[in-house]
Amino acid sequence: MARRPEELIEFLSAIYDSTQYDTLIEVVVKGQKYYAIAKPDNTYIREDYLSSGEHFLINLYRSIKSEARLIVIDEIDLSLDSAAQAKLAQWLRQFCERYECTMLFTTHSLAIMRTLAPTELFYLDNDGNTASALPASYSYAKARLFGFKGWDRYILTEDAVLAAFLDFLINYKCPRSFFSCKVIYVGGGTQVVDLMTRNAKDGFLARSSDVIAVLDGDERGKRHASRAGVHLIPMDHLEKALLELSLADQDFPFKYVPKKFTSAKDFFVYVQQTRAATLADIHEYLFVQHQAELAPLVDTLTAFLACPVPGSVASAQ
Repeated sequence: MARRPEELIEFLSAIYDSTQYDTLIEVVVKGQKYYAIAKPDNTYIREDYLSSGEHFLINLYRSIKSEARLIVIDEIDLSLDSAAQAKLAQWLRQFCERYECTMLFTTHSLAIMRTLAPTELFYLDNDGNTASALPASYSYAKARLFGFKGWDRYILTEDAVLAAFLDFLINYKCPRSFFSCKVIYVGGGTQVVDLMTRNAKDGFLARSSDVIAVLDGDERGKRHASRAGVHLIPMDHLEKALLELSLADQDFPFKYVPKKFTSAKDFFVYVQQTRAATLADIHEYLFVQHQAELAPLVDTLTAFLACPVPGSVASAQ
């Protein structure tokens, strides 16, 4: 007796964005389930006459329903088009949770890798003697497999001075980062937050959880600076902090010829132009002088770029 396999119909219809599976039927013969698409003229199309991708997904579904606890598939994307690949991971994740099974598969598909949570993606490497599977970010896998460059996380900020300081903190003061990161300077604080907000809506940089903003401390108290995902440095801005320290710190390490400076920015540039200090020297000095106040920001950057907790799939949603 034929029955309507609702779950399988929903699965195929979602993967292929089609209603052609509405008449799919399931028939049990000698304990084995077979599937076919019933036609209005009382004929049918057997599952083995469907496309290779459709037939693969039906067999995959059959394996999931078989009560197997571990399902291993080589090149899971082989018979699926790009649109189907992009929708597959979400369904496999649901099935694994629903039927308490684990799925292990290999793939070269960027469409599939892009939809995996960081904790679900591993890069299989072989040094000639030993094969190893190590946790990998999407951009790392993309670069290793195809040579494509990209970033996993983005930090938006106001200007080149603050962008360089954030790069310094990430490279030298945060523990080893798992995710690659691009710091982009945009302009004023409102423009930075506006770009972050528009990305959250349109996703032109990355998912909203993968983009944060860091502003100068003089933005504190302003409405846009209180938005989720917006962080501030403890100093009003770096140039002002350096000028104030040059006046207050008796052991100020950078020797320069005193002159009248039109602004803190002018002093910041002058110290470097006269070779009293390199930009790296300035960054290290400002960090040491404000280390306690900078600790929360360093912790935020570290967590933003750290290897995710195993088993977490929230970032893939």
